[in-house]
Amino acid sequence: MSKRATGQFGRRVMDHYPTPAEAVLPLIPHLLRTGVKTFAEPCCAEGQLIGHLEGHGFRCVASGDLGFGDMLDARTWAEWDYNEADCAITNPPWERFTMAGIMEHQSTFVPGWFLIYSDWIFTKQSGSLLERRCTDIVPIGRVKWFPESKSVGYDNCCWIRLSNSKQAMKLATTFWPFPEKE
Repeated sequence: MSKRATGQFGRRVMDHYPTPAEAVLPLIPHLLRTGVKTFAEPCCAEGQLIGHLEGHGFRCVASGDLGFGDMLDARTWAEWDYNEADCAITNPPWERFTMAGIMEHQSTFVPGWFLIYSDWIFTKQSGSLLERRCTDIVPIGRVKWFPESKSVGYDNCCWIRLSNSKQAMKLATTFWPFPEKE
């Protein structure tokens, strides 16, 4: 799951790490700000992210996953698979080629919010996609992926919003401040 822990832990198939609620909280104000009411979850696994978002009043209208039988593969969705969702919201696998492929494909049809490791946005491979589609970056710091763990993960994370719409292209990329702890 992390470049800093290579070989220390077994990696889960398709990077199946359930999204903790704490990773979702910083995204909520930005969903409200952009008028999101419905969403699609293209990498849903067992649906933890869907549950967190629905607990805040958003409604999932479409879901799928890469590695779970007959569910839709996030890299093959078509326009009608979104059921007119306002956006896609997902925690994609972090293997860079899979992650980038999912983000590019998903943001072709609807704006998408993707939970990723922050270092990726500072790589050469991210340049073209960010230049063409990035509208927002919401840093969230390190995430505690395993509830039983005594510590958080090794990587800093962020939500990144990508959109293929002409209007979104006019927006400047915005870095939102890290939320203060209460």
